[in-house]
Amino acid sequence: MNTDVNVYSLPNDMLRYLAGALSDPDKLRLAASTPALRHVLAPVVEVHLAELKRSYDSLSDDSVRYAARLGYRTTYRGAGEKVTDAEVLRVSRAAYKALYLGPRCSVQKPVLDEKNEVEDLRVAACHDLVSLDATSLTHLERLDVVNCSSLKDLQLSKCHRLKSLSLLSCDKLLDVNVCGLSSLRSLHLEDLQGVTHVDLSELKNLKRVTVVNCRNLSRQNVKVPKGVTVTCYSDVSDTATRVELLRSRL
Repeated sequence: MNTDVNVYSLPNDMLRYLAGALSDPDKLRLAASTPALRHVLAPVVEVHLAELKRSYDSLSDDSVRYAARLGYRTTYRGAGEKVTDAEVLRVSRAAYKALYLGPRCSVQKPVLDEKNEVEDLRVAACHDLVSLDATSLTHLERLDVVNCSSLKDLQLSKCHRLKSLSLLSCDKLLDVNVCGLSSLRSLHLEDLQGVTHVDLSELKNLKRVTVVNCRNLSRQNVKVPKGVTVTCYSDVSDTATRVELLRSRL
């Protein structure tokens, strides 16, 4: 007796029940590879990729794009093997909304695809990074660059959606050029000993500027629009100050 069942002949509620037994990565793989089932699988894909870490390392780019179309915040964390220039370019061609590059990133001048959808870029302890050209990140809303000891050049001229910018402990960075970033609301500068002045006077949407332990950047050399307050700290050793700084970056 033939017991084969045509999956397309099953009622939608039964398909959803069966799909519920799959792991979340398997649901995405199945949805990406079987277009006819996408309308059935969409309601049972209830997972944010940003919270799954390892289980999503082997997802295909097609599955990532499908998850993004469903409205999920797709995140690449650069885990596993060393992240190369080719890997950064490949990732930027997928539909990742957030891109986190850490100590395993060995790139000096990363190149991202012009059609990327990255909204959140965080770069930490990438000591080989010399130049970061973010001009292709036209969807970018948040950028954090932390402890990149070799970084000398940061290009942001076309990041017109950027709302939050944080630069911390980048010893060789001499210039913070944010001209034309009309959407910028928050700027956090910390331990940037090479920066001596910052001109923010044309940024009409700017709400908050925080300067921490930037010995060569005085309050007078931070030009801001009228009504914007610049908060400067030279000592952040006490707990209350640390809590205040943490809240200001959320």
